[in-house]
Amino acid sequence: MDVRSTAAARRVVLVVVVAAVVGVAAFFVVQGIDRSDKLAGPISVVLALVSFGWMLYREVSAAPVADLEEAAERLASGVAAQWEREVAFRELRRSAPLRLRWSTTRRPVQASASAVLGDSLLAGRPVRLRLRGEGDGLAAAFRRLPARQLVVLGEPGAGKTAMAILFVLELLDTAEDGEPVPVIFSLSSWHPGTDLHTWMARRLIEDHPFLAGGQGHRRGHGADLAARLIEHGRVLPVLDGLDEMSAALHATAIEAIDRSVAGGRPLVVTCRSDEYQAAVTVSGSFFSRAAVVEIEPVEIENAIGYLSQAYLDGDERWTEVFARLRDEPEGALAEALSTPLMVGLLRDVYKDPSSDPGELLDTTAFADRRAVERRLLDRFIPAVYSPFHPGGPSEDRALRWLRFLAREMDWQRTRDLAWWRIRSLIVGPVVGVLAASGSWWVFHASFGSLSAIVGGLAVGAAGVAAAVFHWSEVVVDESRITDPRSILRRHRGLTAMWTLLAGSAVGLLIFGMLGYGLSASRPSAVLTYGLLSAATFGLATCFMSAWGSYQLSRLWFASTGRLPFRLLAFIDDAHERGVLRRAGAVHQFRHVKLQDHLADAAHQAEERRAPAPPSRIRVTPMHRLAVLALATSLVLGVLAIFNSVDFVKYDSGETPERSQVPADGCAAPDCQGTQAEVLTWVIPANSATWTGFAVKGAASRLPVQNLGGSISLTACEGARVQVTARLGDRTTTVSSGQGFVRLPDFPATDVTEKDPDRFTLSFRRVDSASCEARVEWTAPGIQRDAFFTLKRAFR
Repeated sequence: MDVRSTAAARRVVLVVVVAAVVGVAAFFVVQGIDRSDKLAGPISVVLALVSFGWMLYREVSAAPVADLEEAAERLASGVAAQWEREVAFRELRRSAPLRLRWSTTRRPVQASASAVLGDSLLAGRPVRLRLRGEGDGLAAAFRRLPARQLVVLGEPGAGKTAMAILFVLELLDTAEDGEPVPVIFSLSSWHPGTDLHTWMARRLIEDHPFLAGGQGHRRGHGADLAARLIEHGRVLPVLDGLDEMSAALHATAIEAIDRSVAGGRPLVVTCRSDEYQAAVTVSGSFFSRAAVVEIEPVEIENAIGYLSQAYLDGDERWTEVFARLRDEPEGALAEALSTPLMVGLLRDVYKDPSSDPGELLDTTAFADRRAVERRLLDRFIPAVYSPFHPGGPSEDRALRWLRFLAREMDWQRTRDLAWWRIRSLIVGPVVGVLAASGSWWVFHASFGSLSAIVGGLAVGAAGVAAAVFHWSEVVVDESRITDPRSILRRHRGLTAMWTLLAGSAVGLLIFGMLGYGLSASRPSAVLTYGLLSAATFGLATCFMSAWGSYQLSRLWFASTGRLPFRLLAFIDDAHERGVLRRAGAVHQFRHVKLQDHLADAAHQAEERRAPAPPSRIRVTPMHRLAVLALATSLVLGVLAIFNSVDFVKYDSGETPERSQVPADGCAAPDCQGTQAEVLTWVIPANSATWTGFAVKGAASRLPVQNLGGSISLTACEGARVQVTARLGDRTTTVSSGQGFVRLPDFPATDVTEKDPDRFTLSFRRVDSASCEARVEWTAPGIQRDAFFTLKRAFR
């Protein structure tokens, strides 16, 4: 099934399911108003419709792949297309690119030559491993390694990621039969507490969603294709940025990665030189079979040749700069330009003919390498958004927006800029207000204003918790190469489905509860409250989804000036200007130095915070709605108990004895601690007595439904007592022998009646025994009809 037919099938399924939900809702409003059956029927229908819709939706969304070979071929095509576009954006293959030269590191961080090359190749001879070449020769050198394991080191900005990209494309261009597909993974989002293969499979699915399921498998069930490709060695992990993890985790990460390839699987890791050496030196951990190469500094003539291509012939601004570089190869400017990052920044910052690169020759202002680098980072954003590069936002706005994004990413401890991770703290309160509003009317109609406020606050708090708890980062798209816009469109459809299903389900439950369960006779009121509940809970579900959260956050940040309204357009523009780079389904800043600089967090470069271990729970909007429904049900139950149970007070007639007994499981209102009150009457043979009680809280609008507690008869074998309770014109009678008997419910009263404020209990001996009987009422109280007001409102 191709993408278009799959999308069309999803739309048909969505329309059919929503139409079915609406149709059933209309049936309950029109046909179920005068019925009083249990709510099991409508609830079952709701659950069945939602389950059917989701199951059918998943069925038509599945994109089966025949086997691992086809999956590997599609993955290779996707990876190649992804990085070919990025190479074009970065101009890594221009006519005179910066040469990325590399050679075997001289640092004491590499395993022995025998471990890397194998004893069979060395034949017992002492050999020192020597590798050397330029960027486009790294793949060939990698293939010559017996274990095919390689570590690439370099200074910050030395071009490790660029080399990794070129390495991947070279492997794909010259792929041999049966070779694994090279895939770049950014280690900034990995925590060593998570299994490396599991994390890699998750990231593969994010960037290449067709790997979420294969033939005979549904998404999220069984062995998905991503995991199977990794398990069968069909993926070559290129793990980029080991240094971007917390320094405290470097040694642990090295050990975990080395264990994952202990069986001789191929591997490539990139890391900053100093950070890697520190981890190996302190912990003694290293890659047991990997060769280690280090990127060499950019040569002065190579940098000059690269810069010369960006300017018109005769541009005198650069004459003195090039002369200084040649004359002082160890000066501050030359040292700063020893990395491709700074050479590229220099070209971009001074591309405008009105700019003056000669300012960097001031040895007072730029006395060392750090000062030059800081200047280039400071001027980069204003330069690429200057009037010399028209069509975008102003320099001030672009700088403010990019700083905000960098700080958000730093706060989230990530290097990936993804729209589904852009969320404001306002999302929780908005969902909380919607949840509280959706449940408030039920509480108010049932128990009054005070209970409605308490209940609404409780459900609102549950809504806030449901909204902010662990956002799933797995995104879905049917295209082979995902991009943020296609993912956004996909999630917009998913959110529409969840919103309609959730709103319809809640509305249908309200229709069922009022019209079908409570026998409501006012269809307009039932319809009004049902639609209001459906709208509020539907919107809450929308804002609890990734798409809804993003839209709400984007509007909030834009209204406060922190982000533009057209955020994705701004991100695309930043990518075209070279500020951002694409990495699969997400963007990243051009370099971590730029992100840290914009986030005012350069001091954290040496001690990055560890990424939080990812949650193992996949949370969907329906899970969050279930939290709201559970919270509403619990609060409703608590308020029903609180509002429906009252004390009783002696008023007239015979005065019973009062005592306390242990309250084993007592739930009556006068159970305090572990004690329950007991009222006792002594009834001689052939006699009767009665006691009147005042109903505490008799002004309540809720009628009495039954008497709480239980009646027991003791101290006279064979005795039987008839107990009669009278409340107005309602009477309930029970005969008690030895043991406990719980009082039955009073006969139902009309919802327009008001109970009197007193009731009586009468006791009459109906046996021939001559002894005195003792009647005990344990945990005396009354229970009101908690939903009386709700019934009255809709009848």
